[in-house]
Amino acid sequence: MERPPARHQRLAKACTKHRTGQFPEPHVRLVAALFDGDWTTEAAVPAILA
Repeated sequence: MERPPARHQRLAKACTKHRTGQFPEPHVRLVAALFDGDWTTEAAVPAILA
């Protein structure tokens, strides 16, 4: 089985840390700003940055 790209592994770890309350609130807001909708879901969609 092929391993997912490293960025997907990092996002998965960040989602887990967020769900367990290990991220400080400013970090949560910063990461959330990079996605449209709920960034902790499997179907997280990156925001279009202009």
